[in-house]
Amino acid sequence: MRIACLGGRHRGEFRTVQSAASLLEAVDWDHHLLGPREAWPAPLKLVVNSLLGSPESMYLVWGADRTFMFNDAYRPILGPRLETAQGARFEALWADAWPTVEAMYLAAEAGRASRVVDLYIPMARYGEPEDTWWTFSYTPVRDDDGAVLGVLCVTNETSDKVRAEAARAEAVAQQELLNHELSHRVKNIMSMVQAIAAQSLKTVEDKGAVRAFEDRLIALGHAHDVLLQHQWRPASVRSVIGPMLALHDGRGQFRIEGPDVLLAADASLSLSLLLHELATNAAKHGALSVEGGRVSLNWAIEGDRFVLEWREAGGPPVTPPVRKGFGSRLIAAGLRAAREAELVYAPEGFPARFTAPLERMTRD
Repeated sequence: MRIACLGGRHRGEFRTVQSAASLLEAVDWDHHLLGPREAWPAPLKLVVNSLLGSPESMYLVWGADRTFMFNDAYRPILGPRLETAQGARFEALWADAWPTVEAMYLAAEAGRASRVVDLYIPMARYGEPEDTWWTFSYTPVRDDDGAVLGVLCVTNETSDKVRAEAARAEAVAQQELLNHELSHRVKNIMSMVQAIAAQSLKTVEDKGAVRAFEDRLIALGHAHDVLLQHQWRPASVRSVIGPMLALHDGRGQFRIEGPDVLLAADASLSLSLLLHELATNAAKHGALSVEGGRVSLNWAIEGDRFVLEWREAGGPPVTPPVRKGFGSRLIAAGLRAAREAELVYAPEGFPARFTAPLERMTRD
């Protein structure tokens, strides 16, 4: 099989893929518009030697006839055009890509370098239309007087990366849609539960217990929203605390401090319900019930333990609860029902310390 070349011809037959240098050597430069290699100008010889020695995917377009030359790293890009590419005319070799890159290339010929990232170029390297994306730069090659002799291109195909990013974006969008639908359905279920409870408990004389039940449903719903925002992946302590603060910190009575810790989904639900009970009690009987009251909420990692401290000050005198209801039992159970809760009902305030194994808090 004889390999033809625009403006010249290739010597010999190719039955195996050869190096870029071998393919360049195979061009019959004596009959090429560029002329014999030994007669090439020094700048061209220098650029070609640098091109062939570079590990980067590169090609050179030289002179008014736009003679195309490439290196080994560029070979996979050519596909079936590989063996006819060395010495070809650039816009003829890449006729499918030329309409997209023409303006940039002509600017480079005029002396203006440029670079693009993930540029879409429709091509047909294998005989069928294909969508491709590229990151590349055009750099003018000048002589000592500043005249542009050719254009050097450093290029990489980014089609796989762009497609992968598009697939990830589509997957994220689909997940967000599913999360939205799930959130809508869960809220409907909670509303139904709340309505059923209201009907079932309407004869109960202790309306406070009914309101407490409804408030706990709301707190559970807030925790569920936080987890949905994180797609049921680990959520930070601060994001779990957020809904409680939005509800109870209208007067700026909280002081919050702690490191960035990501909690597992179950631990996030446990913490959310615990904080709801603590804040509700503080708003009814403790520091949040008066304007001058303050609550300090701190958390830390101590060895292999997660530690949460709730400390109230400036409120009315605190006394232990007379009746152990659901809220009191939930507080006593602590984080993830670890039952490691230290509760002090002191006249000057209510400090509480909760601990749990760090692994249980950070892993489902």
